[in-house]
Amino acid sequence: MTSEHTSETRRLRSRTSFVLLAVFGVAAIVTLLTSAVEPWPPLVLAPGLIAGLWLLSQWHRQVAAPIRWAVLALGTLTWALSALWELTPLGALAFALPGALEVMWSRQARAVVTLLVLTVGAAAGALVVVTDPQALWVYLGMGVLLTSVACVTIPDSRASFDLMRLQDERAEQERAASVDAERLRFSQDLHDIQGHALHVVKLKIAVAQRLLSTDPDAARRELDEAQQTLRRTMAETKALAQDGHDLTLRGELANSVALLKAAGITVTADDAGGPRRKEFEHVAGVVIREATTNILRHSDARRVEISLSPGHVVISNDGVIGVPAEDHTGGLANLRSRLAGVGGRLDVSCDDGRFTLEARWDADEGEAT
Repeated sequence: MTSEHTSETRRLRSRTSFVLLAVFGVAAIVTLLTSAVEPWPPLVLAPGLIAGLWLLSQWHRQVAAPIRWAVLALGTLTWALSALWELTPLGALAFALPGALEVMWSRQARAVVTLLVLTVGAAAGALVVVTDPQALWVYLGMGVLLTSVACVTIPDSRASFDLMRLQDERAEQERAASVDAERLRFSQDLHDIQGHALHVVKLKIAVAQRLLSTDPDAARRELDEAQQTLRRTMAETKALAQDGHDLTLRGELANSVALLKAAGITVTADDAGGPRRKEFEHVAGVVIREATTNILRHSDARRVEISLSPGHVVISNDGVIGVPAEDHTGGLANLRSRLAGVGGRLDVSCDDGRFTLEARWDADEGEAT
């Protein structure tokens, strides 16, 4: 999923569309009302205004050039008829909207501006010939004013949206980089554990093969040591897979805060003293690491709060819309199982757009004190 579809970008796009359509929609309604001296003038103006507002609703995407030009032609015709028949100076709005959007979308902005100037000049010349010169400046001035306002407002809104989209893309890339860094750390730990051990086992087996015919007892000792090395390596690998290899609670907390901040997320960490019993400290570190990984991989979080105290760990973020379906082979089910093994429990909730993961266990007397 691209960052254009993240919740923050969608909200900005919706807000911008609402403001633009509300402002220019009200202007279109006023245009129709001011021309409604008789029943037919609004019928003349409505097609051009509706087409212009529809094109405005597509401000965040690139509309095909033939469609844009057709709407621009209809808007120019609507403006010309409004001026020729002296319906209302606000009829220029039908030209201003597609004209401003064409300036924004066109790769040859100078050519588009020249085209707009020539269109305004042609309209002015026609007005001098066929209508009251006194009305010329009213209709022409209103056309220039509305087009200028649209040319400033619409591209500026698009620029703000593009800036937010780029920021979201950067945040997503930083999240991906943080997850990759965590995977690299895991692979390095795995290499450190197994690489040396396998090399030692290989040497001992080679020594045992050489001693087998001359000194069977020494060969047996070498094989026993190789077997012990393998057992120790298996235990360390299992501990690493369970996020328990050299795991310290404060280290995991500091690492999580650093990863989240690197992803552009604001982190508030409240360390009021964690568990003192080793099994509680271990599982609390696992909870923090797992929650951090899920935030980086599966959310659009902007703010994360981590609270650590004797008896519980709470991690909440504002980037998850609802409680995700649990994977009973891992993830939350795995955390719940590990907490149950030390007499704890895992609570998950989503309230007011905040996803909260809370791990609790009974604090012993030392922790309570």
